[in-house]
Amino acid sequence: MFRLHKNRHAKSGERVDFNFSNFKALQVPKGWDKLVVSIISVETGKTIAKSSKALVHNGSCQWTDSISETICFSQDDSSKELQDCFFKLVVSMGSARSGILGEATVNMTGYMSSPAPVPVSLRLKKCNHGTILQNFLHLCCRLSKSQNNHSQSPKKSIAEDDIVAKESNGRTKSSLEAELIDIRERYLHMSLRYAEVEAQREELVMKLRATKN
Repeated sequence: MFRLHKNRHAKSGERVDFNFSNFKALQVPKGWDKLVVSIISVETGKTIAKSSKALVHNGSCQWTDSISETICFSQDDSSKELQDCFFKLVVSMGSARSGILGEATVNMTGYMSSPAPVPVSLRLKKCNHGTILQNFLHLCCRLSKSQNNHSQSPKKSIAEDDIVAKESNGRTKSSLEAELIDIRERYLHMSLRYAEVEAQREELVMKLRATKN
């Protein structure tokens, strides 16, 4: 993974460490031999991180590296709610400006409440091949709230935030969260399998249409 730019600190808001991992592209058309995933801030237009190049094999491409990035979320002064924070995931042959297979947009604010890795499956836009990009998004830890000054408090992990407490049924928060993670992992397996089957279905439909022409 190559980190290219640091996000500017928001005047008021929150700084959060996110991890992008297990990138996989399905239904990649022929002619695209090596691919790269670039993460681009919609607000600034800057590439903040880029994956390594990965080989395409039998219409799919999988990256082994993960990308960790500190993201700044702006806060609405009146409602105190975090504002939308959009990033583009651009799949290309190495440059975000040329040889682009497609792109997808993700709103990072929607993943602020999950303590476990969340599976994401996005159909690439500006792509006529039905290519799907999958990955995990994981909120690793919340940092100090950003203010006009540059003072920072130490990193505080989600585990430290959620101190184990007894529930009415005798179970602890940690055991409940472990069960939730297990359920999400099973959901991820099913969603990834569904995406693969859907990609195969669309490929067969395209071949069938080609035989009719």
